[in-house]
Amino acid sequence: MSEEDIQKAVKEAEKYAKEDQELRELTEAINNADSTVYAAEQSLKDMEGKITEDEKADVEKKIEEVKEAINDRDKDKIQKKMEELNEKLYPLAQKMYQETEKTAPLDQEEAAQAGDDDVVEAEVEDITDED
Repeated sequence: MSEEDIQKAVKEAEKYAKEDQELRELTEAINNADSTVYAAEQSLKDMEGKITEDEKADVEKKIEEVKEAINDRDKDKIQKKMEELNEKLYPLAQKMYQETEKTAPLDQEEAAQAGDDDVVEAEVEDITDED
């Protein structure tokens, strides 16, 4: 190969390396967005009846915006829309967690009381030989 051919190959490789990096970043953003959308949809199902219709509609709107950004294949837009979705979803998840915290101690007490019925007291006698 001549020096000119080598330089041409190096420039081509640099060009494709940049394109490859951009494609990799876009692919990662799309994968993260898909995961976030799936998690958000599952969370909405879990929160059914525990959040207001307005809260649900806000999250659904943000989910659709993320999906549109994915279709546009714009990495920056995808990341921005994911952040907006998370900002809507986080307070709802926090609210759900706090409600769970309030009911969990009651559930534990009920379980302990229910378990008391099966308790049998016994005396243990050591029968080992000490000779």
